[in-house]
Amino acid sequence: MKYLVLFALPFTLLIGCQQDISSPQTIRDSLVTIFDTVRLQADSILQLSVMRDLWAYYNFNGNMKDKSGNGRDITGYNNIQLSYDIFGNENSALSFNGQSNYAVIEKGKEFPEGDFSVSFLMQSNTLGGEIFHKADLSNAQGASFGVGFDDANQDSDQETNVAFDVSLDDNICTNHVNPSTFLYAHKKLHTDAWYFVTITFIQGVQKFYINGVLIGTKQVDKKVIKQCPSATFNLGIWWQNDPHFFSGKMDELRIYSRSLEDDEVQFLSQTTLPQ
Repeated sequence: MKYLVLFALPFTLLIGCQQDISSPQTIRDSLVTIFDTVRLQADSILQLSVMRDLWAYYNFNGNMKDKSGNGRDITGYNNIQLSYDIFGNENSALSFNGQSNYAVIEKGKEFPEGDFSVSFLMQSNTLGGEIFHKADLSNAQGASFGVGFDDANQDSDQETNVAFDVSLDDNICTNHVNPSTFLYAHKKLHTDAWYFVTITFIQGVQKFYINGVLIGTKQVDKKVIKQCPSATFNLGIWWQNDPHFFSGKMDELRIYSRSLEDDEVQFLSQTTLPQ
């Protein structure tokens, strides 16, 4: 991406300055045009880039269907509802009551092993609950990774209340989560505020982003996280006997079968959050 921009810049500068290089106004106007063009080119490249290896995408505009075209729709349970989104648009975000409802991506059972990324827009009514997790809902086996609040207060940093966890267990498909490793977001989230959350995993490195900013990274002793055929992607719940229901909203959920780059995370954040 960077090479395309660098090659385009001198050529555009030459053409722009051929008008009248003695005129400061012409030079200023040309530079504005150049930088606008470069920015548009970079944005166009990133717009295409973030479509690569997009396993599923949900904008929750009127339904819970997978808008990536891959047919991995979400099923809601216990009367889960759509509500207004960050811009006030009705029926455009998934709303959790924190008491009983949740949602499941059944085809999460087919998610491949390897690098991955998950991003979503969220607003929480309370600082508790499981937001996104991969596990067997009936017995908590196959819990390979997830994002949720630190309900057990395992981190000593009082400013931390949300974490990204991965399991290091080779036998996780028949075991409960043990051992697992947590990457804590050293940023205190607030109720009623919207945040753009992104987690990535690449060759044993966990990364945690809030609003496009990298706030945590951790190396683990596992280059590939086990993905189990009984484990679905679960939204707003941990598992049936210990639910840890999430109260709040989720929107713009994307799941990738690769790790996003920093500039891709920033681009998604900038195009999702109000500017």
